[in-house]
Order: sequence, then structure tokens, then C-alpha cells
Amino acid sequence: MKFNQSIRTAVAVSLLGAGSALGTAQASIVSYLGGIGVSVPNASSAANSGSAAWAPSNNSVAFTSEDSVASNGYVGPGYGGQLYDLEALYVQNNGTQLIITGISGANLAAMPVGASGTCGGSDACRTFPIGDFILGNGTINNFNPLVGIEVTGQYYTMGPQGYTEGWNSPLAAGSIVDLAPNAGYEQGLSNWNYVGSPSQLAMSGWTGFDPARRGTVTWETINGHSAFQATLDLSMLGSVINQDYIVHWGEICGNDFLRVPTSVPEPATLALFAIGIAGLGLSRRRTLR
Repeated sequence: MKFNQSIRTAVAVSLLGAGSALGTAQASIVSYLGGIGVSVPNASSAANSGSAAWAPSNNSVAFTSEDSVASNGYVGPGYGGQLYDLEALYVQNNGTQLIITGISGANLAAMPVGASGTCGGSDACRTFPIGDFILGNGTINNFNPLVGIEVTGQYYTMGPQGYTEGWNSPLAAGSIVDLAPNAGYEQGLSNWNYVGSPSQLAMSGWTGFDPARRGTVTWETINGHSAFQATLDLSMLGSVINQDYIVHWGEICGNDFLRVPTSVPEPATLALFAIGIAGLGLSRRRTLR
């Protein structure tokens, strides 16, 4: 995977534009992106607008942007063109919730949703679905999955040529599950550290599941792209959120994936920050007298 990216450490900020139920087009994700300083019209104006266009100006957002379709039509790191390209992934911790937002080069019309279905191996119903958000630890190049968040409410199966062959609904969108490291994930995709890494939650990989443990997921089309956002209470994410962690998001076919590393501030750092703010306030009061 290419890492044409910028990374910023998440700190507490206000939540902007929380969405509603999956499948309902909302302006909230566009508003959220604008609120963190992404120029959405500029970033989504062309099929390959460049990774820098997706960069937020808000320093509280950890992100990776990689809008990369080469002249041969391939995406970094795998095959396929714009419809397979994952372009940006944002992670923001506001102190009580985790907000994960992903941008795909395929619009929602290219992704099956709703009830179960099959393609029957026909190119006519070829689709380009994205995977689920997965949190873990380790490093960018040695990822260890710990917690998964169901994004679309669908589990997809693929045909031999890598396009969607069928789909069903084992989990509601927003469901949170604990994962076994390198357990059985979808269709032989089991190595997290190169092209073809797992991207969706399969029952064989779960070690814990509670239907009430669920966040909110929204999605919408943005000028030919798709935006997906999960808003999750930190209390539902377990111990992974109390350490440095990585967020992984991939295409179902494994052609492209993005990862965002985040850092948890050390208690001593937070204390010094608070003392510094207090000192600034005291200095100002003295100046005004």
C-alpha cells in the first residue's frame, strides 16, 4: 500500500454533523467534512483529484488520504480503477465518541444494499462494495485486529474474477464485534499486511457479540464518490481505545485499503497542557490589570 498521507493525533473536540440511519442520504457527512476543513467540492471534482485535496485543516483529525489511480488504471496498492479506489479515511475522538469517516471512489449505485441477493456470475451486476471499519494495534505494516464495526449491514461473497457474487445481512449496520487475531475472515483473505487483507466481518472471526453494542452508521453520495461514517461511543470499544490504535478500511476484493494510526496522549502530557492553558489565562489577567 502506498502511504501518500498525512497523520495528525486525535484530541477532544466537538462532534460535528452526527448522522442517522444507514441508507438515508444525509447532508451530515458533507457538513462534517466541511467542518474539519475538507474542501469537498474541490476534493471530489475529478476522478483523480490528488490526495492533498482530501486533507483536513483541523488538527484534531487523524487521517490518511491516497487518491491514486495510475495511468494504467490500477489503484495503489492493487488492481482496478476509480471504482476500486479508497481515497480518504478520517478518525476523530471527541472525548466521548469515536467518529470514523471513509471516502470511496465508487458511488452508492455501484454497491448492493438492502435484502440478500445474488449476481449469478454476470458482469451485468458487477459491484464494488467496501468493507467494514476495523480497529487494532501493532504497526501500520504489522496490524493486529481487535474490534470490528459493521458498515453496510451486508456480508459479500465474491466470484472468481473478484466481483460481488452475492450478499446477505448477518449484522445490523453499526454493530460492534470483538475479533480473534488472524481468524477466518472472508474467502481466504487472512493476511493483514499486504494487498488482499481482510475487509469485512465474518462470524468465524468473532470472539464476542452483543446486539445492543451498536453505533450509528450513515452514508451518502458525494459527486460520484461514496462517504461512510460511523459514530461510536468510546465505552463500547473496549480497551483498544485506551492505547495507540490503528483504524483499517478496505475494499471487499482486497484491491485497496487505507490505515490511520492514532495516538493516545500520555497523562503527563495532558497535565502539562492543562497547566499551560491555566498559565496563559493567568498571564492575560495580569496584563489586563
